[in-house]
Amino acid sequence: MSPSKDKLPPHWQAFFARLQYALGKMKEDQFLVLTLKETNRFVQFAAQGASGMRVEATSNHFLPGRDQLDTKQIAALVAMGWNMPTGSPNQATPQNDPNGSSNFFLDMPNPIDFAQLATLAILSLTKVLGVPHEGFLQYAAYDYAGNTHAVPELKIKREIRDPNLEMNELADRLLGVLHEATDIPDLAFNDDGDVRLQAHGLPLYIRLIGQPPMVRFVSPLLKDTRPTRKLLNLVNLLNLNAGPARYLAHKNTVLAVLDIPAWPLQADHVAASLDEFGAALPGSVAWLQAELGSAAGLGKKTH
Repeated sequence: MSPSKDKLPPHWQAFFARLQYALGKMKEDQFLVLTLKETNRFVQFAAQGASGMRVEATSNHFLPGRDQLDTKQIAALVAMGWNMPTGSPNQATPQNDPNGSSNFFLDMPNPIDFAQLATLAILSLTKVLGVPHEGFLQYAAYDYAGNTHAVPELKIKREIRDPNLEMNELADRLLGVLHEATDIPDLAFNDDGDVRLQAHGLPLYIRLIGQPPMVRFVSPLLKDTRPTRKLLNLVNLLNLNAGPARYLAHKNTVLAVLDIPAWPLQADHVAASLDEFGAALPGSVAWLQAELGSAAGLGKKTH
């Protein structure tokens, strides 16, 4: 379906022209996010050069309870031409599902019809995501490396956050989410910036990393294990069959690692990732021990 700008309310026509112009100026690997203030309801654009442009609208994977989209709103997005999300944030990763997304999404090939794209975005924001006027919108613009830039032609509020302040806020929120997910009331970050848990008898460390921020789960599976060719081949086999988690041999230790987006930080997503990641650890350890021989184990050397 190709929505027409004639369907836009009169008071959105000026913003339509400004958005169309801003989209046309985007360079490869630049991102633009339009968000309803005080919510995580958004439409976002990713310029992909010769591949055109990816555009996404937020899905229920990233919306808390009262902000969740109902069946009529979901149907309205699909009727506008959006593709349904292809999986959860853990499933629809760039590695596992490069052509899908955990949001509603569209891939616009070149030459891009920026008028059509701006119309789709505004209709989605107004008809489904609850934006009554452009004054309720804010924007963020950045590139693949995380460098931000201004788009003054939009004439709406720019969301500017201090990365250090953002990480501090996220750390507090992450602790609250982990309290809710584990029912452990006294969790805290240690001096290394980790929250330490036990998962099926194995140590598990949780930390915030990077910009854009991610939540990283790390569990040392086998310690004091020499990185032999056989071990490295086994780690490669784990990575071929492990889903979103990845495995690596580092400093004589086999580690399991899982990264998930830290923004928006949703308790259900963190809890599900924690459960899924923790549940996979014992099987991975048992398989490695069986393949390496009885001498292999947590804290034991292999020969």
